[in-house]
Amino acid sequence: MNKNFLPFEESMYLKELGFIEPCLANYYVPEKELTPYRGFPDEGDEDTNFSTCINEDYKTTWITAPLYQQAFNFFRDVFNLEYNIIKSANGNYSVAIHENTREYLDKILMLGGHYHACLSEVVDLYSYEEAELECIRELIKLSLEKQKDKKNV
Repeated sequence: MNKNFLPFEESMYLKELGFIEPCLANYYVPEKELTPYRGFPDEGDEDTNFSTCINEDYKTTWITAPLYQQAFNFFRDVFNLEYNIIKSANGNYSVAIHENTREYLDKILMLGGHYHACLSEVVDLYSYEEAELECIRELIKLSLEKQKDKKNV
């Protein structure tokens, strides 16, 4: 099941970008070790013993380990970044990332709907899992740039 969680380094970047969603697992920072969160059950989940942790509760020793789907949702909801992972005819995978904003949609309409402006594209990845990880890395890179641009305005 560990393959469903973001790796340590990418989890660190999500924390830097402001990710504060509840997670099922966390990393012990000194050892970069993934562990299930063993806190108290969340309110209403006493029967299942389900508990979650959030980055706001941690200083430097622990960080949350988001699921891939949580990370993709974060980039969509916070940074308006959408992605496609596509299997090509040769069996390899490609990743395309675009912005989901009014300006982007207007640009497409202005050019007759035949315009596809990727902010980033990665091709010739050998597995879906490799494509997911590369997609997350590109989303992190683009989000860090957007954050930097906001600070410079």
